[in-house]
Amino acid sequence: YPLRDGLKRLRRCRSPHWAERFLRGWHLRAACSEIEPLKKFAGMLKRRLPGILAHCRYPIHAGVLEGADNKVKAIKRAAYG
Repeated sequence: YPLRDGLKRLRRCRSPHWAERFLRGWHLRAACSEIEPLKKFAGMLKRRLPGILAHCRYPIHAGVLEGADNKVKAIKRAAYG
């Protein structure tokens, strides 16, 4: 549970440097644990590190993209008459 709760701190990191540092430390603690699903999850997070760091640099959420997509669809529907 401490590892799970500690991972929530990652969402508050705004600097890619600190996020990478935090995640590498968390990954090391998770890899040393005896819990196989946690090790597997930690490996998955490590593979996705570039995307996580990109989110720290550019905190664009899916809601903004979905809103723009919805607007385009509404305009297309209106164009059909």
